[in-house]
Amino acid sequence: MYDVCCKFEPYVKATPLREMMQNVKYLISVFHAYGHDYPCQERYHPKFVDITNGAGYSDGEWVERTWSWLSKLVPMLKYTKPSTRKLFLARHISEWNKQRIADLRKY
Repeated sequence: MYDVCCKFEPYVKATPLREMMQNVKYLISVFHAYGHDYPCQERYHPKFVDITNGAGYSDGEWVERTWSWLSKLVPMLKYTKPSTRKLFLARHISEWNKQRIADLRKY
């Protein structure tokens, strides 16, 4: 899910990526969908698209939640070397993944 897939899909189809991405279903997250015009909603909103094969319902905001969680690192990493920044982010994201997997047990 991507909140600008109505712009992204035509771009992909005009590049050599089209063959690799031919089976991809483009969807707008429910949160962002209502900011798009109705023809765009009909084509990309999960309510109107058959997602029974290979997708599930979610609010599609996991990317924003991830960035929000990582944003607290910006002041600390602003002046670090790229190698240190990459290592720190990799470890932090690994911890994020562990927490998300542990949270799945709650459901």
